[in-house]
Amino acid sequence: MTVDELILYFLDRVPGAGRTQIVKFLYLADLESRRCLGRPLTDLNYIWGDHGPFDPRICERLVELQKSGRICEEQYTSSYGGPAYRYRPSNEQQQLPPTEVARVILEKVVADIQGVPLRDLLEDVVYQTKPMLDAKERDARGQPLRMDLVDNELVIPGLNVERAWEGLHQLEAGQSRPLREVLATKSQ
Repeated sequence: MTVDELILYFLDRVPGAGRTQIVKFLYLADLESRRCLGRPLTDLNYIWGDHGPFDPRICERLVELQKSGRICEEQYTSSYGGPAYRYRPSNEQQQLPPTEVARVILEKVVADIQGVPLRDLLEDVVYQTKPMLDAKERDARGQPLRMDLVDNELVIPGLNVERAWEGLHQLEAGQSRPLREVLATKSQ
C-alpha cells in the first residue's frame, strides 16, 4: 500500500486526526504488519524523532494530499501553545486496503488507538514498542529504528496468513478442491 492510501484509510476511520496521530498510525500499521507478515505495509524508514518514530516523507505526503484536494488541513493552537494540525478526507469515498489481511491489520491498529489520548498513545503504546525501547537503550535519537526486531513475531510456523485468507474466501465462494489435490500441491 502507498503511504497516501494508508493516510486516507486512517482519516476515513478517524476524521480530524492530528499529524502526530497519523504518523503513529503509520508506524503502528507497519509494526503490526511486520509482526504478522514479516514485512511492512509501506516503504517508510522510521527514525527516533522529537516525538517518537518519524519519517519526514509523511509530512510531504500530507502536503501533497492537501494540494491535490484529497484531504483538508485545519491549523489550531495546541495545548502547548504552538501550532498543530488535524486532517479530514475531502470526499466521502471510502478507502479500502488492497487485501483482506491488510484490512484486518489496519482495523486492529485503528481499534487500538482510536480514542486514546495522544499522550497515552505515545507513552503507553508507541514508546513501549520493541523498536523504540531498543532505540532508547542504544541512545539512538535521530537514527533509524530497528523495525526488524518484530518481524514474524506472530507468525505460526507453517501458516501463510495470506494464503489462509485466500482459501477462506474461496470456500465462502463455493470454490474448493479435494484434500488429496491440496496435499499434492503442497508437497511439490
